[in-house]
Amino acid sequence: MKTGRLSLIVLVIALAALSLAAWPTSSGASPALSDIGASWAREHIETLAALGVVQGYPDGTFRPDQPVTRAEFAKMAAAAFSLAPAGGAPPSGADGHWAARELQALAGAAAARPGETFQPDEPITRAEAVSLLVRLLRLDDVKGYSDQPAFSDLGPDHWAFDAAQTALRLKVLPPYFRGRFEPAALLTRAESAALLAESLRLITARGVIDHLEPDVNVVGVRLDDGTTRDFALHPETVIHRNTAVAPFANLQVGDAVYVVADRYGSPQFVKANGVITPSDVVTKVSNATRGLLTPSDLRAIIAGDWKAVTESLRSTLYDQLVARGLDPVEAAAVITQDWESLRGYARQHVAQAVAEYLGISPDLAMALLERDWPRARELAQIEAVEQLLGGLLLEESA
Repeated sequence: MKTGRLSLIVLVIALAALSLAAWPTSSGASPALSDIGASWAREHIETLAALGVVQGYPDGTFRPDQPVTRAEFAKMAAAAFSLAPAGGAPPSGADGHWAARELQALAGAAAARPGETFQPDEPITRAEAVSLLVRLLRLDDVKGYSDQPAFSDLGPDHWAFDAAQTALRLKVLPPYFRGRFEPAALLTRAESAALLAESLRLITARGVIDHLEPDVNVVGVRLDDGTTRDFALHPETVIHRNTAVAPFANLQVGDAVYVVADRYGSPQFVKANGVITPSDVVTKVSNATRGLLTPSDLRAIIAGDWKAVTESLRSTLYDQLVARGLDPVEAAAVITQDWESLRGYARQHVAQAVAEYLGISPDLAMALLERDWPRARELAQIEAVEQLLGGLLLEESA
């Protein structure tokens, strides 16, 4: 072999070796990010970087503490969930944006806060990001399963309450989202990575209910791939059938079902849809009365057994009245229909409220309510003198 030809072959082999060494390996290796070594979210960031969901900046940094815009979070979420454009339009306010394709892929999930346009370049808040994530997990319609707030600053009246409760139950929130949620706080890149990486660890399954074992709370699901899998539900598993949170007994063989389990395989949500049954109607009405009427009460009403309802309702109604601000004596008067006693207690209740609102004494407020004008005049004069003397004394001391 000629020396020139041999040299050419060696050169080709060397170039091939160099190109293979420079090519990304099948292990998903990604360029190292220089500023995540001390970040609490390092594992999450590296996981998403290997999947191509997140990227660093040209200088090799990730900037984990930097806030994320709504468009940036939507882009990461669309990549994480492998969503393709759905054929619809981007959210209102995002037309012509650089992330319009990703926003289009999210379709209705990338909604703005109630009453607002999407504003893609605005920083996204924790409440907005968690709400979007729960919609992507198809759990945004599961509401009202808990009225006990998990966060001291996020009550049931907040628009993101159910989403935050759901995210916590799924164990996808960053570890320090405990006690306080801070819904208006801006989401950081590290927090975004944590939310998405933990969401990808969730176990989801779709199929049809093949069999039910009520004694052990097992739901057998014939999955879309033709296999069958049993899910053992625990007492905290949220069951949602058709349009309402429901008990295990409402599930029916043949229901289309969607199961979301945490990364340990424990079912957290079971969503079922099927033929509407009388139990569905009873459950929905009971939920609407916030427990004032239980399913057994409603079944008794349907059967015409009002006596049974009256007895069971007394205790529930008493508790509800006390919870809504009546004192125990007032609540008992309502239950026993002791209207004469109630009239006196209610008058005192109202007098106290009037006194606080007007800044006067309860005695004067009661005199006004009873139209005892001589007594009211006397008390008003006394209070006027007290206020005048108090003002003079303050001036004197100054």
